[in-house]
Amino acid sequence: MATIWFLSVVFLTCLLLAALKRKKQQRGPPSPPGFPIIGNLHQLGDLPHQSLWRLSKKYGPVMFLRLGRVPTVVVSSSETAKQALKTQYIHCCSRPSLEGPRALSYNYLDIAFSPFDDYWKELRRICVQELFSAKRVHSIQPIKEEEC
Repeated sequence: MATIWFLSVVFLTCLLLAALKRKKQQRGPPSPPGFPIIGNLHQLGDLPHQSLWRLSKKYGPVMFLRLGRVPTVVVSSSETAKQALKTQYIHCCSRPSLEGPRALSYNYLDIAFSPFDDYWKELRRICVQELFSAKRVHSIQPIKEEEC
């Protein structure tokens, strides 16, 4: 019986050490501890802007929060936000990957749901040059007047 208890303690200690080591190896911004299902939602409170300000004082201008199941990076200083938007705009300014828009847009191949990348830029350029040119807009003016 003592052997089973000893092996159980050793096994649980190994699991705990492995979890701590894995947590230390994870790269990313600092994060306050959260709960398994709700993440850090309980830390936002009634006034989220004040709660985020207090958290930024403790964890720095860039921090990672899990809002329910949604991983979120919070940037709380204007200088850091400007730098992130200039250098990491592809990663932070794209649309979320959702199942509904993927099915509606043939795997994100239209301009409304495609991610912000070179393909989207090409689609936008074509729309601006061909569909929204001054010539095209003036050509549909009689139709617009007729409908009004």
